[in-house]
Amino acid sequence: MTTSLTTGPIPTWIRVPGADGFPDAGVHGVLEAPRSGRARFGVVLVAPVGREQVVSVRALVALSHELALRGAAVLRIALRGTGDSHPAPENLYEAWQQDVMAAVGELGRRAPGVPLKAVGLRIGAAVLGSAAATHQVPVHQGILWEPVGGRAYLRKAAALRRMSVARPVADPALGTETSGELYTPAQADALKRFKDPGTGPLPDGWSVRTEQDRGSAELLYEVSSEFARVPRSSVQQIALDLAEPRGCAESAVDLQPLETMELVHAGSTVVERLVVTDAGSPGIFTAAPGDVTPARTAARTADGTQDASGHAVFMVSAAAEPMDGPTGLWTACARDLAAAGLTVLRTDRPRCGVLADPLDDDPPIPYEQAAINAVRADIAWLARHTGAPVTGVGLCVGSWLLMKAGEACGLQRVIAFNNIAWRTGTTHYQRVYTKIAGWDGAPAALAATQQPEPGTPHDDAAHSSLLVHAAHLPRRLKGWLSLAKDTLENNAPARLWHLMGYTGLVDAPSLVLDQTDVPGLELVQGREDLLRFHQLNGTWAASRAQRRRGRGGAGVGPESGAAHREILLTRHRSGEVLSQASGLVVRSVPELDHALLSAAARVAVRSILLELLVGAGSAFGEADRSRHGQPGTTDRDPSDPLQGAAGTRATII
Repeated sequence: MTTSLTTGPIPTWIRVPGADGFPDAGVHGVLEAPRSGRARFGVVLVAPVGREQVVSVRALVALSHELALRGAAVLRIALRGTGDSHPAPENLYEAWQQDVMAAVGELGRRAPGVPLKAVGLRIGAAVLGSAAATHQVPVHQGILWEPVGGRAYLRKAAALRRMSVARPVADPALGTETSGELYTPAQADALKRFKDPGTGPLPDGWSVRTEQDRGSAELLYEVSSEFARVPRSSVQQIALDLAEPRGCAESAVDLQPLETMELVHAGSTVVERLVVTDAGSPGIFTAAPGDVTPARTAARTADGTQDASGHAVFMVSAAAEPMDGPTGLWTACARDLAAAGLTVLRTDRPRCGVLADPLDDDPPIPYEQAAINAVRADIAWLARHTGAPVTGVGLCVGSWLLMKAGEACGLQRVIAFNNIAWRTGTTHYQRVYTKIAGWDGAPAALAATQQPEPGTPHDDAAHSSLLVHAAHLPRRLKGWLSLAKDTLENNAPARLWHLMGYTGLVDAPSLVLDQTDVPGLELVQGREDLLRFHQLNGTWAASRAQRRRGRGGAGVGPESGAAHREILLTRHRSGEVLSQASGLVVRSVPELDHALLSAAARVAVRSILLELLVGAGSAFGEADRSRHGQPGTTDRDPSDPLQGAAGTRATII
């Protein structure tokens, strides 16, 4: 990561004073300053919310770095209810303005005497504009970047959720569902109060920045995270507009982070501590108060198998997304598990999240050896610091990385959600990601900047295979290869498919499972991902792996004749789950969309993890579900869709 001229990113908590005797809330922020530790001005960056926050994270990292190079002390924040910040209360309109006020006050304390400025992106711009108008936030200059009002944001985000995630939306009586968020009716009403600041008068020194190239705006915040790009010219211009000339008075910057915050979650106090592992990975260590080791010691059940409740938990995000997981889901899961007595670590991998390279306009390729090494090192760090075996929880790429990490680093069990990468090496994925502009669903703006070779068929990130090796071949021959690939997938005997896997030309679950030496492996698949698993002879691969693991050849899936067992996910429990802590289990949970962005999928994941790791379907009582965060308050995380979970059904195969 390029940080030689700045301090680099320094994560910190920002304390938001509680009202009427309630505990203080925590906003997660990241500091950055010139390498000298002295600044001529300060800038607060207010991020968007929801998927827009995830997609735009690298652009804000780049802007923070550019500002620090020009002499700024920078503090970028995630509003409550997003990222790693604490849950949001019902009155988002006041809460988010309080977050901005707290951040401005914090930066003023850390860099006293210098002019303070601010940038808000999307709904972050609307919150910043409201704070300036309502609370007269002490900011000398503000830039409102691509601002949107709350009503317009909700309308468009809800429409995108319906179009892009193939799962039913939550009952409207529960609120407004967007991708990865479920706003209660009160929260939605509060969010609608934010006006588009670009439509009214602005304070002196404030301005609105709208991208003239709408394709650039799309790649900034509207696309899937793998398609996101940094609008470099806009980043440089914003930094130039805010910069104070050299020779202005400077202030020493207090860069000591606030490392620990507490919150009440599901009726229990949970402590979140900012850490840096031996590998240099910034992370959040979530546990019960005072716990250095898991609250539940590693124990043995009556039949001699290890009790999963004694494990520490390590969570890995998908793609190149930040440590909070799919739009904050891993953050919520970590708090669930900590409230139930477990210890959880989440970290950012190289070039992801806090560690995003500010000079890199493109996302990193997530399937790389550096990521595998970082995951191994962070698992070993967690095992040493807790004295407990580690259970890994991952989504998609995160699942693949955990299976590659192996047992030697202290990993004893993997719960792998929606893995679709079934090759043992990284070469194929390196090739596929260099052709990202040609993927199915790639935005036109991206394709315009990375034109594929004429006649090249679209590649899918997970499913393309032979075509990647045939990019130089004539168009007609490529079509024949595509047809041959589809024919092989549908008709090749399982053992032949297994042998073809050694060539690296096809996805072969049997090879990945063969090379996964973690004692316990649970594959939890949504409807589409399980279908793909079966198409790739996954049923045969799982049966083969179970035999190799000494499970007596028990089959899985409909082809094996194995009995189907169903679990009912309700508000209070996830029901009976077949547990094989030292073997291989394949679980079908149709509610899971691939990216875990639907409310139903997020309910299922949280309930399943509590069932598998704690032994209870949910640690939440009825009151806590409707008032997530603190009993007796109305705090609730928009990414917490636990209300209305009754009736969600999953099948164990």
